[in-house]
Amino acid sequence: MSDQDPNLWKIPKLVAFLEKASLAYRQGSPIIDDDTYDHIYLAELQHREPDHPYLTKVEAEPKFGSGRLKHPEPMLSLEKSYSVDETRKWVTRILKEASKQDIDEIDIRVMVTAKLDGLAAMLREDKLLVTRGDGIHGNDISSSFTKGVVDAGNGISGVGELVMTTDYFETHLKKLGYAHPRNICVGVVNSDDVNDDFLKALKDGAVRFVPYSTLDHWEGSFTELIENHDIVQQQMIESCQYPTDGVVAEITHTELKSLLGATSHHNRWQIAIKKRSETKQATVKSIAWQTKRTGRVTPVLEVPPY
Repeated sequence: MSDQDPNLWKIPKLVAFLEKASLAYRQGSPIIDDDTYDHIYLAELQHREPDHPYLTKVEAEPKFGSGRLKHPEPMLSLEKSYSVDETRKWVTRILKEASKQDIDEIDIRVMVTAKLDGLAAMLREDKLLVTRGDGIHGNDISSSFTKGVVDAGNGISGVGELVMTTDYFETHLKKLGYAHPRNICVGVVNSDDVNDDFLKALKDGAVRFVPYSTLDHWEGSFTELIENHDIVQQQMIESCQYPTDGVVAEITHTELKSLLGATSHHNRWQIAIKKRSETKQATVKSIAWQTKRTGRVTPVLEVPPY
């Protein structure tokens, strides 16, 4: 096994790579896919040092837009579940707190929406659009509306995402070599000199800020969620016209949400439910960094043939 295998990396090297990959993703130029990040590199850090500070904070975001603004309240990330068992553990933790407060399970409802795969942002009450950033401060991207980004919520404030409709991307941009609509959304807000392909997408109304409160949702009990775990995910994802990355489940009980509170990373009353892609375990023999003509640097993993 090579010393390039993440299993043998020292923690500082592993964290440095995670930070590099996360930053590239947030700049719209990912160097590895989400599954590789989550299930190889991040999972390795979680296994070896579960209390590492990198795992307990919102991942950093580069500075862009019109400046940094403080959120009225923290805009946190999400805890993740990749199986019904992990979702059940989340439910158990909530019910334990509910029991302490004499809140009956029958009074607790769960709402599930699609988890949009875009650039997370919040439209504030003062109508400024601000990215998540580090969870405390975000980038002011209000000028996105001037550029042509559509406010799909018609002024509704709250948390949402900048996204592009899946149909538009598949029809007009995928064939031009663009990898993912999220990268285009980041490019739109991150540059004053938007290329012709992006300008056309903006003109066609394909790039939008979509508040989560405007999405279709499923609502039910904890029991119904667990019993229909995969079906609920599929229904919400298939009903969404935008790229998705799983679903988001949250309780609607206001008092219990307040009692559960949050960590420095995520709200305890909310969880992202995602499907783990099919993978095969392989030994990484080496990792070579390759610079493409565009200047993008990507890792090339050498693995033995199956």
